Amino acid sequence: MADEEQLAALGRGLHSWNLWRRANTARPVDLRHADLRGFDLSLIPSLRDAQAQGLIPSGSSWAFVANEIVGQDVMPLDLRDADIRGARLDGMDLRCADLGGADLSGASLRGADLDRADLSRVRLSDADLTGARLRGADLSGSSLIRTRLEDADLGYARVYGVAVWDMAGRPRDETSLIVTPPGETVLSADSLALAQFLYFLIRNANAREVIDTITTKVVLVLGNFGERYKRVLDGMRDRLRSLGLIPVVFDFAVPASKDTTGTVETLARLSRFVVADLTAPSSIPHELATTVPFLRTTPVLLLRQTGATGYSMVRDLQAYPWVLPVHEYESEESLLAQVGEVIRPAVALADRLQGRGA
Repeated sequence: MADEEQLAALGRGLHSWNLWRRANTARPVDLRHADLRGFDLSLIPSLRDAQAQGLIPSGSSWAFVANEIVGQDVMPLDLRDADIRGARLDGMDLRCADLGGADLSGASLRGADLDRADLSRVRLSDADLTGARLRGADLSGSSLIRTRLEDADLGYARVYGVAVWDMAGRPRDETSLIVTPPGETVLSADSLALAQFLYFLIRNANAREVIDTITTKVVLVLGNFGERYKRVLDGMRDRLRSLGLIPVVFDFAVPASKDTTGTVETLARLSRFVVADLTAPSSIPHELATTVPFLRTTPVLLLRQTGATGYSMVRDLQAYPWVLPVHEYESEESLLAQVGEVIRPAVALADRLQGRGA
């Protein structure tokens, strides 16, 4: 647990902290499990600061450093399991610090030096690590959700078990990220996303099954499924599931974001085939015109209710051999009643284009 004397001295400010350090030079800084929200951790300097200030004569022994430098901490900080949410730690020297299990959610660590620090199991959700150094740091099991890593240096960091979701910004260096845990043959990759994927492939016994499931069972469904068409969407999902397929639905009832096209293309490439309902097209024509030319082995089945006039340029899409003729249906009920027959041409074309045979 945290040293209560240290916490009290830290809370009283720099003068109090320096007086306490003068009387306790041999005691390491121990702030484990402490709630440090609002504390000024910049009061805990580093050996580098002491050198820069000329406080350590050349050739000095560690005993001299420990006994003569007041207010200068030369031992790695012990901040295990500390609560440091929302703290401002910009530019702080945390080299080799032990932050295992700490909560740094929402903290600002812009330009901080975390080289070789223990960041295992650390919560870094919504934290800002812009320009930070994490070279050789241990990030095993840490949570990087909406974490900003623009221009950060992650070179040679251990990323075993890292959870990365909606990472913001691109790290400056991702060289040789270590995917495997300590004690195992080292596997490294030069991309955080690739590192996660590679480890999944080599360690997950069901990886092959998952990949086969994606490419043989996933069906991407595109449509404008507002209130009027909600029943069609639910019915289509149920029928596709009953046929052993896995529907992934993109509902264009709301405006598409700027990232939608790339997402649609990625999902389409992974799918067995695509179903697009053009009855109320919304932004679907744009997504199809941008995505279809690059699919090649992914059939596209176009649907449209009889009498609907949306998307007059559909003939342009049908110039591609992997785009099937538009299937027109009389009513929602008739479509749902014959989903198996409607998708049969798409299944057959997918088998032919993807080399599965009859």
